[in-house]
Amino acid sequence: MRRLPLFCIGIHLFTACGDDGMVEGGASTEAGTDGGDASSDTTGAGGLLEVYDLEGDALFPEGIAFDPVGQAFFVGSLEDGSIHRISAEGTQGLFSAGLAGNWSTAGLAVDADARRLWACSSEVDQRTAAIWVFNLATGDLEEIFELTDHAEGAGCNDVALDASGVAFVSDPPLGSIHRIEAGGAAEVWATDETFAPEVGPLGLNGLAVTPDGSHLIVAKFLPARLFRISLADPSNFVQVELSGDPFVGGAPTAGADGIAFNGDALWVTFADDVKRVDFDATWASGTVTAFPVPGAGNGLSTAAEANGVIYVVKSEVTAWVLGREPDLPFQIIRVPGS
Repeated sequence: MRRLPLFCIGIHLFTACGDDGMVEGGASTEAGTDGGDASSDTTGAGGLLEVYDLEGDALFPEGIAFDPVGQAFFVGSLEDGSIHRISAEGTQGLFSAGLAGNWSTAGLAVDADARRLWACSSEVDQRTAAIWVFNLATGDLEEIFELTDHAEGAGCNDVALDASGVAFVSDPPLGSIHRIEAGGAAEVWATDETFAPEVGPLGLNGLAVTPDGSHLIVAKFLPARLFRISLADPSNFVQVELSGDPFVGGAPTAGADGIAFNGDALWVTFADDVKRVDFDATWASGTVTAFPVPGAGNGLSTAAEANGVIYVVKSEVTAWVLGREPDLPFQIIRVPGS
Protein backbone atom coordinates (compact mmCIF):
# COMPACT_ATOMS: atom_id res chain seq x y z
CA MET A 1 0.00 0.00 0.00
CA ARG A 2 1.28 3.46 -0.86
CA ARG A 3 2.15 5.52 2.19
CA LEU A 4 1.62 9.25 1.77
CA PRO A 5 3.16 12.08 3.82
CA LEU A 6 0.89 13.73 6.37
CA PHE A 7 0.65 16.97 4.39
CA CYS A 8 -1.28 14.91 1.81
CA ILE A 9 -4.29 14.93 4.13
CA GLY A 10 -6.11 16.38 1.15
CA ILE A 11 -8.16 13.17 1.09
CA HIS A 12 -7.64 11.62 -2.34
CA LEU A 13 -5.99 14.72 -3.83
CA PHE A 14 -2.76 14.29 -5.72
CA THR A 15 -1.27 17.64 -4.67
CA ALA A 16 2.32 17.13 -3.48
CA CYS A 17 1.72 13.45 -2.74
CA GLY A 18 2.73 10.01 -3.88
CA ASP A 19 5.53 7.59 -4.61
CA ASP A 20 6.65 5.47 -7.51
CA GLY A 21 4.22 3.01 -9.05
CA MET A 22 3.04 1.52 -12.30
CA VAL A 23 -0.31 0.27 -13.46
CA GLU A 24 -0.75 -1.39 -16.81
CA GLY A 25 -3.52 -0.03 -19.02
CA GLY A 26 -6.40 -1.85 -20.60
CA ALA A 27 -10.11 -2.28 -20.08
CA SER A 28 -12.58 -5.10 -19.82
CA THR A 29 -16.11 -5.31 -21.20
CA GLU A 30 -19.22 -4.05 -19.47
CA ALA A 31 -20.10 -7.61 -18.47
CA GLY A 32 -16.94 -7.66 -16.29
CA THR A 33 -17.62 -10.77 -14.22
CA ASP A 34 -14.14 -12.05 -13.47
CA GLY A 35 -14.53 -11.54 -9.73
CA GLY A 36 -16.44 -13.57 -7.18
CA ASP A 37 -19.71 -12.92 -5.39
CA ALA A 38 -19.17 -9.77 -3.33
CA SER A 39 -22.59 -9.67 -1.65
CA SER A 40 -22.96 -9.83 2.12
CA ASP A 41 -26.68 -9.32 2.71
CA THR A 42 -30.14 -10.03 1.37
CA THR A 43 -31.98 -8.34 -1.47
CA GLY A 44 -34.04 -5.34 -0.40
CA ALA A 45 -35.73 -2.33 -2.00
CA GLY A 46 -35.12 -1.87 -5.69
CA GLY A 47 -33.74 -5.38 -6.14
CA LEU A 48 -30.37 -4.38 -4.70
CA LEU A 49 -28.55 -5.73 -1.66
CA GLU A 50 -28.28 -3.91 1.63
CA VAL A 51 -24.48 -4.26 1.68
CA TYR A 52 -21.88 -5.24 -0.91
CA ASP A 53 -18.55 -6.49 0.40
CA LEU A 54 -15.85 -5.58 -2.12
CA GLU A 55 -12.90 -7.75 -3.04
CA GLY A 56 -9.33 -6.52 -2.69
CA ASP A 57 -7.45 -5.42 0.43
CA ALA A 58 -5.86 -2.41 -1.31
CA LEU A 59 -8.78 -1.18 -3.41
CA PHE A 60 -9.60 2.09 -1.58
CA PRO A 61 -12.69 2.82 -3.75
CA GLU A 62 -13.18 6.57 -3.22
CA GLY A 63 -15.71 7.13 -6.01
CA ILE A 64 -19.00 5.38 -6.75
CA ALA A 65 -21.60 5.56 -9.53
CA PHE A 66 -24.64 3.49 -10.47
CA ASP A 67 -25.80 2.49 -13.95
CA PRO A 68 -29.62 2.14 -13.92
CA VAL A 69 -29.61 0.46 -17.34
CA GLY A 70 -27.01 -2.19 -16.59
CA GLN A 71 -28.08 -2.36 -12.91
CA ALA A 72 -24.50 -2.18 -11.66
CA PHE A 73 -22.30 -0.09 -9.41
CA PHE A 74 -18.88 1.20 -10.43
CA VAL A 75 -16.09 2.05 -8.01
CA GLY A 76 -12.61 3.41 -8.64
CA SER A 77 -9.34 2.88 -6.81
CA LEU A 78 -7.13 5.45 -5.13
CA GLU A 79 -4.35 2.90 -5.00
CA ASP A 80 -3.92 2.00 -8.68
CA GLY A 81 -6.45 3.92 -10.79
CA SER A 82 -8.47 0.82 -11.72
CA ILE A 83 -12.27 0.78 -12.03
CA HIS A 84 -14.48 -2.13 -10.98
CA ARG A 85 -18.05 -3.14 -11.82
CA ILE A 86 -20.33 -4.73 -9.21
CA SER A 87 -23.56 -6.28 -10.44
CA ALA A 88 -26.86 -5.99 -8.59
CA GLU A 89 -26.34 -9.58 -7.44
CA GLY A 90 -22.90 -8.73 -6.05
CA THR A 91 -20.51 -10.10 -8.68
CA GLN A 92 -17.41 -7.95 -8.93
CA GLY A 93 -15.30 -7.68 -12.08
CA LEU A 94 -12.52 -5.48 -13.46
CA PHE A 95 -13.91 -2.82 -15.81
CA SER A 96 -10.62 -0.97 -16.45
CA ALA A 97 -7.09 -1.57 -15.23
CA GLY A 98 -6.31 2.11 -15.67
CA LEU A 99 -3.34 3.60 -17.50
CA ALA A 100 0.40 3.17 -17.10
CA GLY A 101 1.62 5.46 -14.33
CA ASN A 102 0.93 6.26 -10.72
CA TRP A 103 -2.79 6.98 -11.13
CA SER A 104 -5.54 7.39 -8.55
CA THR A 105 -9.19 7.31 -9.53
CA ALA A 106 -11.70 9.31 -7.47
CA GLY A 107 -15.14 10.59 -8.52
CA LEU A 108 -17.26 8.73 -11.10
CA ALA A 109 -20.44 9.52 -13.03
CA VAL A 110 -22.60 7.42 -15.35
CA ASP A 111 -24.32 8.88 -18.42
CA ALA A 112 -26.98 6.18 -18.75
CA ASP A 113 -28.41 7.50 -22.02
CA ALA A 114 -25.10 7.93 -23.85
CA ARG A 115 -23.64 4.76 -22.22
CA ARG A 116 -20.57 6.54 -20.91
CA LEU A 117 -18.66 6.39 -17.64
CA TRP A 118 -16.77 9.52 -16.60
CA ALA A 119 -13.88 9.17 -14.14
CA CYS A 120 -11.81 11.74 -12.26
CA SER A 121 -8.17 10.66 -12.23
CA SER A 122 -4.88 12.08 -11.01
CA GLU A 123 -1.33 11.03 -11.87
CA VAL A 124 0.72 11.64 -8.73
CA ASP A 125 4.25 11.68 -10.17
CA GLN A 126 3.47 14.02 -13.07
CA ARG A 127 1.07 16.25 -11.08
CA THR A 128 -1.47 15.67 -13.83
CA ALA A 129 -5.25 15.66 -13.48
CA ALA A 130 -7.54 14.20 -16.12
CA ILE A 131 -11.05 13.05 -16.93
CA TRP A 132 -11.36 9.63 -18.54
CA VAL A 133 -14.50 8.84 -20.57
CA PHE A 134 -15.27 5.14 -21.12
CA ASN A 135 -17.75 3.33 -23.32
CA LEU A 136 -19.96 1.45 -20.85
CA ALA A 137 -20.76 -1.32 -23.31
CA THR A 138 -17.19 -2.15 -24.36
CA GLY A 139 -15.02 -0.75 -21.58
CA ASP A 140 -13.00 1.19 -24.16
CA LEU A 141 -11.38 4.43 -23.03
CA GLU A 142 -12.75 6.78 -25.69
CA GLU A 143 -11.62 10.24 -24.53
CA ILE A 144 -9.10 11.78 -22.16
CA PHE A 145 -9.36 15.40 -21.06
CA GLU A 146 -6.14 16.65 -19.47
CA LEU A 147 -7.28 19.40 -17.12
CA THR A 148 -3.73 20.68 -16.71
CA ASP A 149 -3.69 21.50 -20.44
CA HIS A 150 -5.94 24.51 -19.84
CA ALA A 151 -5.35 25.17 -16.12
CA GLU A 152 -1.86 24.83 -14.66
CA GLY A 153 -1.90 23.06 -11.30
CA ALA A 154 -5.43 21.73 -11.82
CA GLY A 155 -6.80 18.91 -9.70
CA CYS A 156 -9.65 16.47 -10.24
CA ASN A 157 -11.89 15.37 -7.39
CA ASP A 158 -15.45 14.63 -8.46
CA VAL A 159 -17.64 14.81 -11.57
CA ALA A 160 -21.35 15.44 -12.16
CA LEU A 161 -23.42 15.44 -15.36
CA ASP A 162 -26.34 17.58 -16.44
CA ALA A 163 -29.31 16.30 -18.45
CA SER A 164 -27.52 16.86 -21.76
CA GLY A 165 -24.40 14.95 -20.70
CA VAL A 166 -22.18 17.97 -20.00
CA ALA A 167 -19.70 17.24 -17.20
CA PHE A 168 -18.77 19.53 -14.32
CA VAL A 169 -15.57 18.70 -12.43
CA SER A 170 -14.50 19.97 -9.00
CA ASP A 171 -10.90 21.18 -8.68
CA PRO A 172 -9.88 21.54 -5.01
CA PRO A 173 -6.37 23.05 -5.33
CA LEU A 174 -7.42 25.77 -7.80
CA GLY A 175 -10.83 26.39 -6.23
CA SER A 176 -12.43 25.96 -9.64
CA ILE A 177 -15.02 23.95 -11.54
CA HIS A 178 -14.28 22.71 -15.05
CA ARG A 179 -16.90 22.21 -17.73
CA ILE A 180 -16.46 19.48 -20.36
CA GLU A 181 -18.53 18.37 -23.32
CA ALA A 182 -17.99 14.85 -24.65
CA GLY A 183 -16.32 15.20 -28.03
CA GLY A 184 -15.64 18.86 -27.25
CA ALA A 185 -13.26 20.78 -25.04
CA ALA A 186 -12.63 21.43 -21.37
CA GLU A 187 -12.65 24.89 -19.79
CA VAL A 188 -12.58 26.56 -16.40
CA TRP A 189 -16.27 27.31 -15.91
CA ALA A 190 -16.43 28.77 -12.39
CA THR A 191 -13.77 30.06 -10.03
CA ASP A 192 -13.72 32.41 -7.06
CA GLU A 193 -11.59 33.03 -4.00
CA THR A 194 -14.54 31.77 -1.93
CA PHE A 195 -13.95 28.32 -3.44
CA ALA A 196 -10.24 28.28 -2.56
CA PRO A 197 -9.09 25.68 0.00
CA GLU A 198 -8.88 26.99 3.56
CA VAL A 199 -7.50 23.91 5.35
CA GLY A 200 -4.54 22.53 3.41
CA PRO A 201 -5.83 21.28 0.04
CA LEU A 202 -9.27 20.39 1.46
CA GLY A 203 -11.31 22.43 -0.99
CA LEU A 204 -14.18 21.78 -3.41
CA ASN A 205 -15.43 18.22 -3.37
CA GLY A 206 -18.72 16.58 -4.38
CA LEU A 207 -21.10 18.26 -6.81
CA ALA A 208 -24.54 17.57 -8.27
CA VAL A 209 -27.01 19.24 -10.62
CA THR A 210 -30.34 20.16 -9.01
CA PRO A 211 -33.29 18.04 -10.18
CA ASP A 212 -34.82 21.01 -12.04
CA GLY A 213 -31.57 21.55 -13.96
CA SER A 214 -31.19 25.16 -12.82
CA HIS A 215 -28.19 25.03 -10.51
CA LEU A 216 -25.10 23.12 -9.51
CA ILE A 217 -24.68 22.31 -5.81
CA VAL A 218 -21.05 22.00 -4.75
CA ALA A 219 -19.67 20.84 -1.42
CA LYS A 220 -16.57 22.29 0.21
CA PHE A 221 -14.79 19.73 2.34
CA LEU A 222 -13.48 21.85 5.23
CA PRO A 223 -14.98 23.92 6.69
CA ALA A 224 -18.01 21.92 5.51
CA ARG A 225 -20.43 24.00 3.47
CA LEU A 226 -22.52 23.97 0.29
CA PHE A 227 -22.65 26.44 -2.60
CA ARG A 228 -25.43 26.97 -5.14
CA ILE A 229 -24.14 28.02 -8.58
CA SER A 230 -26.39 29.06 -11.45
CA LEU A 231 -25.88 26.91 -14.53
CA ALA A 232 -26.93 29.87 -16.68
CA ASP A 233 -24.39 32.22 -15.05
CA PRO A 234 -21.60 30.67 -12.94
CA SER A 235 -20.69 34.06 -11.48
CA ASN A 236 -24.08 33.94 -9.74
CA PHE A 237 -23.52 31.80 -6.65
CA VAL A 238 -24.41 31.81 -2.96
CA GLN A 239 -23.46 29.79 0.08
CA VAL A 240 -26.43 27.64 1.07
CA GLU A 241 -27.86 28.59 4.46
CA LEU A 242 -28.22 25.44 6.56
CA SER A 243 -30.26 24.76 9.70
CA GLY A 244 -31.19 21.65 11.67
CA ASP A 245 -28.55 19.09 12.62
CA PRO A 246 -24.91 20.26 12.61
CA PHE A 247 -23.31 20.15 9.15
CA VAL A 248 -20.07 18.68 10.50
CA GLY A 249 -18.45 15.28 10.84
CA GLY A 250 -17.46 13.51 14.04
CA ALA A 251 -13.72 13.63 13.33
CA PRO A 252 -11.36 16.52 12.44
CA THR A 253 -10.88 15.18 8.90
CA ALA A 254 -14.59 14.33 8.37
CA GLY A 255 -15.68 17.06 5.97
CA ALA A 256 -18.40 17.29 3.33
CA ASP A 257 -17.39 14.78 0.67
CA GLY A 258 -19.46 13.22 -2.13
CA ILE A 259 -23.07 14.29 -2.69
CA ALA A 260 -26.06 12.87 -4.55
CA PHE A 261 -29.68 13.85 -5.10
CA ASN A 262 -32.54 11.44 -4.48
CA GLY A 263 -35.62 13.31 -5.62
CA ASP A 264 -35.31 16.85 -4.27
CA ALA A 265 -33.27 15.81 -1.22
CA LEU A 266 -29.49 16.08 -1.29
CA TRP A 267 -27.45 13.45 0.53
CA VAL A 268 -24.00 14.55 1.70
CA THR A 269 -21.37 12.01 2.74
CA PHE A 270 -19.15 12.62 5.74
CA ALA A 271 -16.56 10.07 6.84
CA ASP A 272 -18.72 8.79 9.69
CA ASP A 273 -22.33 9.52 8.69
CA VAL A 274 -24.55 10.99 5.96
CA LYS A 275 -26.55 14.24 6.09
CA ARG A 276 -29.79 14.81 4.17
CA VAL A 277 -30.46 18.39 3.10
CA ASP A 278 -34.06 19.37 2.31
CA PHE A 279 -33.97 22.60 0.30
CA ASP A 280 -36.34 25.51 -0.14
CA ALA A 281 -37.73 26.27 -3.61
CA THR A 282 -34.68 28.39 -4.57
CA TRP A 283 -32.00 25.88 -3.50
CA ALA A 284 -30.50 28.68 -1.37
CA SER A 285 -31.31 27.27 2.07
CA GLY A 286 -31.97 23.86 3.55
CA THR A 287 -32.58 21.81 6.66
CA VAL A 288 -30.02 19.18 7.67
CA THR A 289 -30.90 15.75 9.08
CA ALA A 290 -28.16 13.32 10.11
CA PHE A 291 -28.36 9.62 9.20
CA PRO A 292 -25.96 7.25 10.97
CA VAL A 293 -24.54 4.42 8.87
CA PRO A 294 -23.88 1.36 11.07
CA GLY A 295 -20.43 -0.12 10.53
CA ALA A 296 -19.13 2.91 8.63
CA GLY A 297 -16.51 3.79 11.21
CA ASN A 298 -14.55 6.74 9.82
CA GLY A 299 -14.36 5.32 6.32
CA LEU A 300 -17.12 6.77 4.08
CA SER A 301 -16.43 9.02 1.10
CA THR A 302 -19.06 9.33 -1.65
CA ALA A 303 -22.71 8.57 -2.42
CA ALA A 304 -24.86 7.50 -5.35
CA GLU A 305 -28.59 7.16 -5.92
CA ALA A 306 -29.56 3.66 -7.04
CA ASN A 307 -33.14 2.51 -7.71
CA GLY A 308 -34.59 5.18 -5.45
CA VAL A 309 -32.29 4.77 -2.45
CA ILE A 310 -28.87 6.12 -1.46
CA TYR A 311 -25.73 4.03 -1.26
CA VAL A 312 -22.37 5.15 0.14
CA VAL A 313 -18.96 3.61 -0.36
CA LYS A 314 -16.80 2.70 2.61
CA SER A 315 -13.45 3.49 1.05
CA GLU A 316 -11.16 4.03 4.05
CA VAL A 317 -9.73 7.18 2.45
CA THR A 318 -8.25 8.47 5.70
CA ALA A 319 -6.35 5.20 6.18
CA TRP A 320 -5.04 5.46 2.60
CA VAL A 321 -3.84 9.03 3.08
CA LEU A 322 -2.14 8.25 6.39
CA GLY A 323 -0.65 4.96 5.19
CA ARG A 324 -2.59 2.92 7.74
CA GLU A 325 -4.16 -0.49 7.32
CA PRO A 326 -7.82 -0.18 6.27
CA ASP A 327 -10.77 -1.58 8.16
CA LEU A 328 -11.73 -4.34 5.73
CA PRO A 329 -13.79 -5.16 3.81
CA PHE A 330 -14.35 -2.14 1.62
CA GLN A 331 -18.10 -1.90 1.15
CA ILE A 332 -21.04 -0.34 -0.68
CA ILE A 333 -23.72 0.29 1.97
CA ARG A 334 -27.35 1.35 1.68
CA VAL A 335 -28.03 4.37 3.90
CA PRO A 336 -30.74 3.38 6.41
CA GLY A 337 -33.80 5.57 6.01
CA SER A 338 -32.94 6.79 2.50
